[in-house]
Amino acid sequence: MTPTHALALVLIPVLGLACAMAASWSSRARDILFFLMAALSVTVERLDVNFFSEAWYRGTTRGIQVSLPEILAFGLLIGCWCSRGKGERRWFWPASLGLMLLFLVYAGI
Repeated sequence: MTPTHALALVLIPVLGLACAMAASWSSRARDILFFLMAALSVTVERLDVNFFSEAWYRGTTRGIQVSLPEILAFGLLIGCWCSRGKGERRWFWPASLGLMLLFLVYAGI
């Protein structure tokens, strides 16, 4: 394990929890997180960590990749689920989450 992986193992849960807490407290924070998620998606290659990586021919890798926009998206989703407005119900099923879970099961099999 490299120092980058060790640092990422500490920062990923901390950043995910901080994003979820910020998104559950403020709608302005949700807007900022969504903007950052969209703006940083073009630099995914520079803001990612590959766990269990194995370099293959022509630079392709296999492993578990975690990037900053994914952490922001996870924090935003959890924050939206946990926030409470004025008498409104916040628990919802995001659009196409069922299709993504179906694809995850397919890819796992």
